Amino acid sequence: MELSKGEKSFLKNVVEDLRELGKFSIKYKEIYEFEDENLSLVCSSFQNWLNNIFRYMNSQLQSRYFHADDSREFISLDSEIDIFISNLYSQKIELQKEYKDKIAEINVFICKSGGTSVPETFSKINIIETEPIFYFNETIIKKNKSIKLQPVGEGSYAKVYKYYDEDYEEWFAVKKLKGEDSKEIERFRREFSTMKRLNSPFIVKVYKYLASENKYIMEYLDITLFDYIQKTKPNMEKIKQIIHQILGCFLYLSQNDILHRDISPYNILIKKYDNNVLIKVSDFGLVKTEESFLTSTNTDIKGSLNDPQLKVVGFKNYEIRHETYALSQLITFLLTGKRNFSNIKNKKIRAFLEKGISDIENRFQNMEEFSTEVKKLLRELN
Repeated sequence: MELSKGEKSFLKNVVEDLRELGKFSIKYKEIYEFEDENLSLVCSSFQNWLNNIFRYMNSQLQSRYFHADDSREFISLDSEIDIFISNLYSQKIELQKEYKDKIAEINVFICKSGGTSVPETFSKINIIETEPIFYFNETIIKKNKSIKLQPVGEGSYAKVYKYYDEDYEEWFAVKKLKGEDSKEIERFRREFSTMKRLNSPFIVKVYKYLASENKYIMEYLDITLFDYIQKTKPNMEKIKQIIHQILGCFLYLSQNDILHRDISPYNILIKKYDNNVLIKVSDFGLVKTEESFLTSTNTDIKGSLNDPQLKVVGFKNYEIRHETYALSQLITFLLTGKRNFSNIKNKKIRAFLEKGISDIENRFQNMEEFSTEVKKLLRELN
């Protein structure tokens, strides 16, 4: 697809900025066969910059520490790549999956100020030298093609199906609204639009909204967090990895003034890889954003871990301290594997839960405080 004038101008400016930063490089230009030379130059420069940072990170695996300047450089580069991809809206450019997942993993623990302590779960990065890390992502769903839907699950207001796309050799999921109530349709659309604009590896990716059929297409995930915990019985290191990802996701949502309001181990899905797992938060049907106006006083308290006091104050008054209430129970479930918290033997976990679900003025007041306390608890559980 041909670049627009605006995109060409943007790429020209990026090349100039990279030169000024001393990050311009033609090292990987030959593996990019784009018609626009500046696009190839930008991709080459970003690949060289990212590979250099990854080499540094590999060299620090023994000390398990990234210095402050290098931590900030990674954060800066990650931001620059996001800006680059989002501004080439006509090209649908994607970052190579292994790199994308590694960046997501690093973003969970990287520190914005000061140096970064690297968790033991972080492993050596495979540096990609002979292949491009940026590529065009063609439209996922083909038109006028009959596909067979297989039922997967059903919630209070929608059904979920899956189907196999032979062209991409990949499974996709379809979420379809049950009813035709105008408020529910608007809520369903808002769920899709919220997930579409969010840019986090820890949130289920959605692709296309089909208004005529009240359904949308999204990525298909392997298993719910609840089933994963119950069936696989992961060790504590794996549990900690999952918890760090959950913290990363809900910190991101909080920073974007978004409240999920339906936190549950059933609404967090798991993507399995050979040696790792990646959490994906789903079900944004009850999401509350700054511009939201659909929440009524009588809305049901649907979240399985929600504060029962919401029945008194009204669901429309749901705030961040209700989010930390639900998350406190979720973290406790992950650390204990139990749904009944009446007999928690570990004193530190019990103290954490008691604070998390105490009176609203005494519990965790924001996501930053909550995240800090969870990370402290995880260190103490070594």
